[in-house]
Amino acid sequence: MARRLNEQDETAILNDIFNGLTWKEIMEKHRVSNTVVARLRKQVGSPEKADRQTVELGETAGSVDVEVRHPTDKPPRWLDIKNPEELLARCQVDISVWEVTNCRVSSSEVTMKLRKQIGEVRTDVPQTYTNTHVTVTLRRRKVAERAVLGFCEKLLTSKNKPPVAPKARIRKDTVLLEWCPYDQHHGMLAWGPEVDENYDLAISQEFFAQAVDKVINTAAPYTIGQIVIPIGQDWFHTNDPTNTTPMAKHHLDVEGRLLKVYETGYWAMFRAIEKLRQVAPVHIMWVPGNHDPETSYYLVRALAAHYMDLDGSYKRGVTCDYSPRSRKVYAWGNSCIGFSHPVGKGAWEKQRGIFSEVFRQEWAAAKFHEIHTGHLHKVMEFGFMQADTLGSHTVIRMLPSLCATDHWHWQMGFVDKNRASCSFIWSQNEGMVCQYTTRVEDNRG
Repeated sequence: MARRLNEQDETAILNDIFNGLTWKEIMEKHRVSNTVVARLRKQVGSPEKADRQTVELGETAGSVDVEVRHPTDKPPRWLDIKNPEELLARCQVDISVWEVTNCRVSSSEVTMKLRKQIGEVRTDVPQTYTNTHVTVTLRRRKVAERAVLGFCEKLLTSKNKPPVAPKARIRKDTVLLEWCPYDQHHGMLAWGPEVDENYDLAISQEFFAQAVDKVINTAAPYTIGQIVIPIGQDWFHTNDPTNTTPMAKHHLDVEGRLLKVYETGYWAMFRAIEKLRQVAPVHIMWVPGNHDPETSYYLVRALAAHYMDLDGSYKRGVTCDYSPRSRKVYAWGNSCIGFSHPVGKGAWEKQRGIFSEVFRQEWAAAKFHEIHTGHLHKVMEFGFMQADTLGSHTVIRMLPSLCATDHWHWQMGFVDKNRASCSFIWSQNEGMVCQYTTRVEDNRG
């Protein structure tokens, strides 16, 4: 015999009907027959028909239509949609693919009579429902827009920690320090009121002394195993007592006599080498310039005589290469560095072919190739990549000068200079790992 239901039992069953429970669940929960459930469902209508969801998404546009009902005097059901975000979340619409272009939300209240029976008494109880209708229009996002949104979402939701930069440490492997005091033009005379810069023997020596100290200080974090210095490259401004260029015979502005220029230039270079050889062994290479083809040779030859023993060996930490060739190379690990002083842009661009032909063995054994030249007193770079040859990359660098502009260059308009000297740090396995520039100032007041 079925048990008699009171008003509280019927209200509980009605709430479960509104919450979407199945007949079987209601019968098992309240221990009633299917006849009772059918009678109560008939009083309130079929909520399942009022709960519908339609999803129609095409290639370019589509819509999502959801309609739900619930009593206004009851707690909201699980599908209480009030905004597009809740609707899209319920319908599992991927907002990275679809964009909402239009949204419409409307509602209406409907009052219905629910028949209830308490004992022998039947009565109709009015019940008010709220019908909610939400319509959303979607548009498929463009590929680029989807990519940007996906990237932003990944950044916002990513739990990965940012990469940690490695701690700074001093390089432990032994490196080569190359210092190129190119185009010093020691002995040149320049008057500030005439060319905007003063330059004489005293200024040249002071600038050179400042430069060598800065070169050493900047290279201090590295473990220097060898120092190489190409000397020549117009280290002297004049080559003979005529004070003219050896080839073109241009008149030069020179301070003092040739012997004074040579003597002060020798001691300036000697003091620099004495400082550098306290850091690492020094190798001097003679590379003549167009101003000093002979005077620079005398300079390197005199330095060699000072550091050479009677048997022709070098045991004082300084070696000298004063061989007659005007071009030199220095090999360090996987690198081959060339030095020359070409006159003219055409000759400058031919340096790669010249070095690879003249120094075949050294060039072929190296992985990294660079040629460092002077003459134009400014920074230029030109790279060559040979087709179908892996790793054959050559860089030619035109390096700057510490000297000022003399009267002839000023008159000719050659004033685009960068007063500095360049240094390079070379690893045995990685090639050139550091390049730094040394600049000096005139502190004479």
